[in-house]
Formats: sequence, structure tokens, C-alpha cells
Amino acid sequence: MVRLRTLVGLSLSSLLSLPVAAHDPFTGLRNALGTSCCSGEGPSSDCKVTMSRIDSRGHLQAYIDERWAGYAPANFRAPIWVDVPEEKILPTERNPVVGDVVCFIPRMGVICFLPGRGT
Repeated sequence: MVRLRTLVGLSLSSLLSLPVAAHDPFTGLRNALGTSCCSGEGPSSDCKVTMSRIDSRGHLQAYIDERWAGYAPANFRAPIWVDVPEEKILPTERNPVVGDVVCFIPRMGVICFLPGRGT
């Protein structure tokens, strides 16, 4: 019985730490301005897989959807496409996942953008 409780306790502990573990690959990343991609403010600073496009002006844009709306100011509207400043684009090889990733905080905008492989 003690062994079962220990196993259940360890399993629950592992499950509760998943959001932090999923965030870890982005924690040490910084853009060209030296700003951390992950501000450590919890879910509001999460880097999320997203879509990107080049607009008619030739600017890279990232798709920001409702996943950011829960901690945004009242006037924040999603979904939107936002411009990605050049100094916020990191090299593709720094991206620990396959798809495009944007680190975005509604009150600050794009913090970092990591192109996916093949972007």
C-alpha cells in the first residue's frame, strides 16, 4: 500500500510539473536586444506554436489567436496578424520544436520569433 501511494504521489507530481517542463526549452533564449523570450510571468509569457506569413509589404507576421486573450487588456482582440521586428527573429536552429514559435505578451508585443524548419 505504501508503495502504491508513493507511485501515485510521484505520478501526480510529474503531471503537475508538465507546464513548467514544456516551457523550459524557451527559458534561456534571448532576442538580439538581449530580452528574454520567456519573462517568467507564467502562462502570459508562453511561447506558442503559431502560423506565419509574409505580407504584401514583405514583412514577416505571426498569427496571434485567442490563447493570449485570457491575460490581455480588455481592448485586446484576437485573432490578429502582428508584424515581427527583425531583431526579434532567432535562428531556426534555436527552435526546439518543428513549427514556427512566437513568444508574445499582449502588452509588449512580439518578444521572440523562432522560425520552424522549412520556414
